[in-house]
Amino acid sequence: MEINYNKILQIPEAALLHKKLPKAFFLKHFKLSAAEKRFLNQEIEGMLWLASLRPQNINIPAKVSETKSFEEVQIISCSLKSSLQDNAQKAIELIQKYLPYQVLLIIEDKQEFIFNSAEKLINQREVQKRTIQSYFSSPAINKLYKNEITEALFKALAFSELDKTNLETTYSSYVEALTRFKAAQHTGSFTKKHHTQTSKDMEALQEIESLENKIEGLANKISRENKINEKVNLNVALQKHRKEIEKLKNKLSA
Repeated sequence: MEINYNKILQIPEAALLHKKLPKAFFLKHFKLSAAEKRFLNQEIEGMLWLASLRPQNINIPAKVSETKSFEEVQIISCSLKSSLQDNAQKAIELIQKYLPYQVLLIIEDKQEFIFNSAEKLINQREVQKRTIQSYFSSPAINKLYKNEITEALFKALAFSELDKTNLETTYSSYVEALTRFKAAQHTGSFTKKHHTQTSKDMEALQEIESLENKIEGLANKISRENKINEKVNLNVALQKHRKEIEKLKNKLSA
Protein backbone atom coordinates (compact mmCIF):
# COMPACT_ATOMS: atom_id res chain seq x y z
CA MET A 1 0.00 0.00 0.00
CA GLU A 2 1.34 3.43 -0.95
CA ILE A 3 1.03 6.29 1.50
CA ASN A 4 1.48 10.04 1.03
CA TYR A 5 3.73 10.92 3.94
CA ASN A 6 3.31 14.62 3.42
CA LYS A 7 -0.29 14.26 4.55
CA ILE A 8 1.32 13.56 7.92
CA LEU A 9 4.30 15.94 7.78
CA GLN A 10 2.52 18.81 5.96
CA ILE A 11 5.79 20.31 4.74
CA PRO A 12 5.43 23.58 2.78
CA GLU A 13 5.35 23.29 -0.99
CA ALA A 14 8.60 25.23 -1.42
CA ALA A 15 10.53 22.49 0.41
CA LEU A 16 8.96 19.49 -1.34
CA LEU A 17 11.03 17.53 -3.86
CA HIS A 18 9.51 14.07 -4.29
CA LYS A 19 12.48 12.92 -6.35
CA LYS A 20 13.63 9.38 -6.82
CA LEU A 21 16.92 8.74 -5.01
CA PRO A 22 18.60 6.14 -7.24
CA LYS A 23 20.76 3.37 -5.83
CA ALA A 24 23.46 4.55 -8.22
CA PHE A 25 23.78 7.72 -6.13
CA PHE A 26 25.22 5.71 -3.23
CA LEU A 27 27.36 3.54 -5.51
CA LYS A 28 28.81 6.56 -7.30
CA HIS A 29 29.49 8.91 -4.39
CA PHE A 30 30.41 6.61 -1.50
CA LYS A 31 32.74 3.70 -0.86
CA LEU A 32 30.25 1.04 0.16
CA SER A 33 31.41 -2.29 1.53
CA ALA A 34 30.59 -5.45 -0.38
CA ALA A 35 27.87 -6.26 2.18
CA GLU A 36 26.38 -2.77 1.83
CA LYS A 37 26.32 -3.02 -1.97
CA ARG A 38 24.64 -6.41 -1.74
CA PHE A 39 22.03 -5.11 0.68
CA LEU A 40 21.38 -2.00 -1.41
CA ASN A 41 20.83 -4.03 -4.57
CA GLN A 42 18.98 -7.00 -3.12
CA GLU A 43 16.86 -5.66 -0.26
CA ILE A 44 15.96 -2.04 -1.07
CA GLU A 45 13.02 -1.59 -3.43
CA GLY A 46 13.47 2.14 -3.91
CA MET A 47 14.13 5.48 -2.20
CA LEU A 48 12.45 8.87 -2.47
CA TRP A 49 13.86 12.25 -1.51
CA LEU A 50 10.63 13.73 -0.23
CA ALA A 51 11.73 17.15 0.97
CA SER A 52 14.67 19.34 1.88
CA LEU A 53 14.23 21.82 4.73
CA ARG A 54 16.67 24.70 4.20
CA PRO A 55 16.81 28.31 5.35
CA GLN A 56 16.17 29.47 1.78
CA ASN A 57 12.87 27.62 1.33
CA ILE A 58 11.27 27.58 4.81
CA ASN A 59 12.83 30.70 6.38
CA ILE A 60 14.23 28.83 9.39
CA PRO A 61 17.86 29.67 10.24
CA ALA A 62 20.61 27.07 10.26
CA LYS A 63 22.44 26.17 13.46
CA VAL A 64 26.10 25.08 13.45
CA SER A 65 28.37 24.43 16.42
CA GLU A 66 31.75 22.77 16.86
CA THR A 67 30.15 19.33 17.12
CA LYS A 68 26.84 19.51 15.24
CA SER A 69 25.59 20.96 11.97
CA PHE A 70 21.95 21.72 11.17
CA GLU A 71 22.29 23.48 7.83
CA GLU A 72 19.66 21.30 6.12
CA VAL A 73 17.18 18.63 7.19
CA GLN A 74 16.37 15.99 4.58
CA ILE A 75 13.18 13.91 4.54
CA ILE A 76 13.73 10.56 2.82
CA SER A 77 11.66 7.41 2.47
CA CYS A 78 12.97 3.93 1.71
CA SER A 79 10.88 0.95 0.61
CA LEU A 80 12.06 -2.55 1.47
CA LYS A 81 11.46 -5.72 -0.50
CA SER A 82 11.07 -7.75 2.69
CA SER A 83 9.69 -6.95 6.14
CA LEU A 84 10.70 -4.12 8.45
CA GLN A 85 11.61 -6.64 11.11
CA ASP A 86 14.19 -8.24 8.86
CA ASN A 87 15.93 -5.26 7.32
CA ALA A 88 14.83 -1.88 8.71
CA GLN A 89 17.91 -1.38 10.87
CA LYS A 90 20.30 -2.24 8.05
CA ALA A 91 18.57 0.28 5.78
CA ILE A 92 18.70 2.92 8.51
CA GLU A 93 22.41 2.40 9.09
CA LEU A 94 23.19 2.51 5.38
CA ILE A 95 21.30 5.72 4.59
CA GLN A 96 22.09 7.63 7.77
CA LYS A 97 25.76 6.66 7.61
CA TYR A 98 26.46 8.10 4.18
CA LEU A 99 24.23 11.19 4.01
CA PRO A 100 26.06 14.02 5.82
CA TYR A 101 22.85 15.90 6.64
CA GLN A 102 20.31 15.55 9.41
CA VAL A 103 17.74 13.08 8.05
CA LEU A 104 14.22 12.23 9.09
CA LEU A 105 14.03 8.78 7.55
CA ILE A 106 10.93 6.73 6.79
CA ILE A 107 11.42 3.00 6.26
CA GLU A 108 8.46 1.04 4.92
CA ASP A 109 7.38 -2.37 3.76
CA LYS A 110 4.00 -3.19 2.25
CA GLN A 111 2.08 -3.11 5.54
CA GLU A 112 3.98 -0.88 7.97
CA PHE A 113 6.42 2.00 8.30
CA ILE A 114 8.69 3.54 10.93
CA PHE A 115 10.25 6.95 11.43
CA ASN A 116 13.93 7.17 12.26
CA SER A 117 16.27 9.92 13.39
CA ALA A 118 20.00 9.86 14.06
CA GLU A 119 22.23 12.00 16.22
CA LYS A 120 25.11 13.00 13.95
CA LEU A 121 28.31 14.68 15.08
CA ILE A 122 30.82 16.50 12.89
CA ASN A 123 33.84 14.31 12.21
CA GLN A 124 36.69 16.38 13.61
CA ARG A 125 39.21 14.84 11.20
CA GLU A 126 37.02 15.17 8.10
CA VAL A 127 34.53 17.98 8.63
CA GLN A 128 32.45 17.02 5.58
CA LYS A 129 31.70 13.65 7.18
CA ARG A 130 29.44 12.80 10.11
CA THR A 131 29.77 10.34 12.96
CA ILE A 132 26.60 8.60 14.14
CA GLN A 133 26.32 8.80 17.91
CA SER A 134 22.90 7.13 18.20
CA TYR A 135 19.78 6.10 16.29
CA PHE A 136 16.20 6.52 17.43
CA SER A 137 13.29 4.81 15.70
CA SER A 138 9.56 4.72 16.28
CA PRO A 139 7.69 1.45 16.72
CA ALA A 140 6.16 0.11 13.50
CA ILE A 141 3.01 1.92 12.37
CA ASN A 142 0.33 0.04 10.44
CA LYS A 143 -0.57 1.72 7.13
CA LEU A 144 -4.26 0.85 7.46
CA TYR A 145 -5.01 1.04 11.18
CA LYS A 146 -4.73 4.18 13.31
CA ASN A 147 -5.53 4.67 16.98
CA GLU A 148 -5.53 7.74 19.22
CA ILE A 149 -1.80 7.47 19.95
CA THR A 150 -0.93 7.26 16.26
CA GLU A 151 -3.19 10.22 15.51
CA ALA A 152 -1.42 12.19 18.24
CA LEU A 153 1.96 11.36 16.69
CA PHE A 154 0.83 12.52 13.26
CA LYS A 155 -0.42 15.79 14.73
CA ALA A 156 2.91 16.35 16.53
CA LEU A 157 4.87 15.71 13.31
CA ALA A 158 2.92 18.31 11.32
CA PHE A 159 5.10 21.22 10.21
CA SER A 160 2.86 23.74 11.96
CA GLU A 161 3.62 22.05 15.31
CA LEU A 162 7.42 22.13 15.03
CA ASP A 163 9.72 24.49 16.93
CA LYS A 164 11.06 26.78 14.19
CA THR A 165 13.62 28.71 16.23
CA ASN A 166 16.32 27.13 14.04
CA LEU A 167 16.84 23.91 12.14
CA GLU A 168 18.22 22.18 15.23
CA THR A 169 15.03 22.81 17.19
CA THR A 170 12.99 21.81 14.13
CA TYR A 171 14.76 18.47 13.88
CA SER A 172 14.56 18.04 17.66
CA SER A 173 10.79 18.48 17.39
CA TYR A 174 10.65 15.40 15.17
CA VAL A 175 12.82 13.44 17.60
CA GLU A 176 10.73 14.49 20.60
CA ALA A 177 7.52 13.47 18.83
CA LEU A 178 8.99 10.01 18.13
CA THR A 179 10.11 9.77 21.77
CA ARG A 180 6.61 10.60 23.07
CA PHE A 181 5.12 8.07 20.66
CA LYS A 182 7.50 5.35 21.78
CA ALA A 183 6.88 6.14 25.43
CA ALA A 184 3.15 5.95 24.78
CA GLN A 185 3.53 2.28 23.81
CA HIS A 186 4.40 1.69 27.48
CA THR A 187 2.20 4.28 29.19
CA GLY A 188 -0.86 4.25 26.94
CA SER A 189 -0.81 8.04 26.63
CA PHE A 190 0.86 10.43 24.17
CA THR A 191 1.89 13.21 26.55
CA LYS A 192 3.54 16.47 25.60
CA LYS A 193 6.40 17.24 27.97
CA HIS A 194 9.19 19.79 28.33
CA HIS A 195 12.15 18.92 26.13
CA THR A 196 14.29 18.20 29.20
CA GLN A 197 11.86 15.51 30.38
CA THR A 198 11.55 14.16 26.83
CA SER A 199 15.33 13.73 26.74
CA LYS A 200 15.15 11.76 29.98
CA ASP A 201 12.36 9.63 28.50
CA MET A 202 14.58 8.86 25.50
CA GLU A 203 17.33 7.64 27.82
CA ALA A 204 14.81 5.47 29.69
CA LEU A 205 13.47 4.02 26.42
CA GLN A 206 16.98 3.18 25.23
CA GLU A 207 17.67 1.48 28.57
CA ILE A 208 14.42 -0.49 28.26
CA GLU A 209 15.49 -1.69 24.80
CA SER A 210 18.88 -2.74 26.16
CA LEU A 211 17.26 -4.66 29.01
CA GLU A 212 14.78 -6.32 26.65
CA ASN A 213 17.70 -7.52 24.52
CA LYS A 214 19.37 -8.90 27.65
CA ILE A 215 16.16 -10.68 28.63
CA GLU A 216 15.92 -12.25 25.19
CA GLY A 217 19.51 -13.45 25.47
CA LEU A 218 18.91 -14.90 28.94
CA ALA A 219 15.72 -16.63 27.78
CA ASN A 220 17.68 -18.30 24.97
CA LYS A 221 20.35 -19.43 27.42
CA ILE A 222 17.71 -20.84 29.78
CA SER A 223 16.16 -22.86 26.97
CA ARG A 224 19.55 -24.42 26.16
CA GLU A 225 20.79 -24.93 29.71
CA ASN A 226 20.54 -28.44 31.23
CA LYS A 227 21.82 -27.72 34.74
CA ILE A 228 19.01 -26.82 37.15
CA ASN A 229 21.16 -24.54 39.31
CA GLU A 230 22.34 -22.57 36.31
CA LYS A 231 18.76 -22.28 35.01
CA VAL A 232 17.74 -20.83 38.37
CA ASN A 233 20.58 -18.29 38.32
CA LEU A 234 19.74 -17.21 34.80
CA ASN A 235 16.08 -16.87 35.67
CA VAL A 236 16.91 -14.71 38.69
CA ALA A 237 18.91 -12.38 36.43
CA LEU A 238 16.05 -12.30 33.92
CA GLN A 239 13.49 -11.38 36.58
CA LYS A 240 15.80 -8.65 37.88
CA HIS A 241 15.87 -7.08 34.41
CA ARG A 242 12.06 -7.24 34.22
CA LYS A 243 11.77 -5.35 37.51
CA GLU A 244 14.20 -2.74 36.21
CA ILE A 245 12.04 -2.31 33.12
CA GLU A 246 8.95 -1.76 35.26
CA LYS A 247 10.76 0.97 37.20
CA LEU A 248 11.75 2.67 33.97
CA LYS A 249 8.16 2.47 32.67
CA ASN A 250 6.97 4.16 35.86
CA LYS A 251 9.42 7.00 35.17
CA LEU A 252 7.90 7.41 31.70
CA SER A 253 4.48 7.85 33.25
CA ALA A 254 5.67 10.52 35.69
